[in-house]
Amino acid sequence: LSVFDGENIQGTWRLTVSDNASLDFGKLIGWCLTPTFTTTTWNGSVSSSWTNPSNWTPSSVPNTCGANVVIPAGTLNDPDISAPTTVGSVDFPSTSVNIDISSDLTVCGDITGGGAATFAGTGKVILTGAAPTVSANVNFDILRLQNATGANLNGAISIYEALELTSGAANASNLTFKSTAVND
Repeated sequence: LSVFDGENIQGTWRLTVSDNASLDFGKLIGWCLTPTFTTTTWNGSVSSSWTNPSNWTPSSVPNTCGANVVIPAGTLNDPDISAPTTVGSVDFPSTSVNIDISSDLTVCGDITGGGAATFAGTGKVILTGAAPTVSANVNFDILRLQNATGANLNGAISIYEALELTSGAANASNLTFKSTAVND
C-alpha cells in the first residue's frame, strides 16, 4: 500500500478481492483502512519558502490532507505559501504568526492554537474537512468554506476581504468583518 503514501485520503475507497485459483475457497470477513497522519513543524531556518524541505522538521514539505502542521512563533522566518498547498490541520501553539499566502491553502481539518495567526495575501484559506473548527484567534484576508457541513469558527475571527460560503454555513461566535476600503 505504500503506493498511496502522501495521497489525499478523502473520497471513496473500494477494495476488490478476487480468487483466481481453482479448488480453493475462502471469504473476506472484513477490512479496515487506517490512515497515518504525520506532524511537521515549521522551523523557518533557511527562508520563508513553504516548499523548502529544510524549513520543516522533519525535513519534508507537507502537502496532503494527512500532513498536520505546527507553526510556532519565534522562528527566523514566517512561512510564505506561493504554490497551491493542502494540509490536514494547522496549529499555532503560541503568540502570533504571520503567513503570507499568494496561493491557496486548503485545510482538510482544524485550525487551532493558543496564539494568533494572520493569513494575508491574494490566496485563500479553504476549509474542506467534515465540520472543521477554527479555535484560534485568526485574521484572514480571504476565507472560503467548501464543505456541506460548514465550519465552526470558535476563535476571534477577523475577515479583511471576503468570506466565501461555497457550500456549508459558518457557525461563528466572534466574527468581525474588517475593511480598508475608503468611501469617496
